Amino acid sequence: MIRLSWLAVSLLPALSIAAADAGTQSAQGYYTNAQATAGRDVYDKDCAICHGDHLQGGAGPALAGEEFLSASQFQKVDAGYFYRFMSTHMPLNAPGSLSSTQYLDVLAYLLEVNGYPSGSHKLTASNEELNGIKIEPQQ
Repeated sequence: MIRLSWLAVSLLPALSIAAADAGTQSAQGYYTNAQATAGRDVYDKDCAICHGDHLQGGAGPALAGEEFLSASQFQKVDAGYFYRFMSTHMPLNAPGSLSSTQYLDVLAYLLEVNGYPSGSHKLTASNEELNGIKIEPQQ
């Protein structure tokens, strides 16, 4: 139980995503629909067991909803940190075992579920791009 509490606390700062330049980036979208769909499939297979079928949390912290977004916004974490954390620490039973594409797809799925718009631009592992995306409530 202590390990899961530590995990929840350490993951929370990692979960922070929206746009630094909201007007430009959100107009273009953050990911493609195909990416989010692929991410849902990876999430269902490798993440839902801990984070819940609907990202509501369980053994792991929630990855969607007002509480998740508000806490992430308060901690000022960006998608770059979240991506790096996921790709080195998740899934808990096999850290770093997914491909870079799979981690980006899961991130795209989390953005979609949390109200971030899709577009024709595919989410990439570019630090500049990911660091400009903050998790916060979307209007």
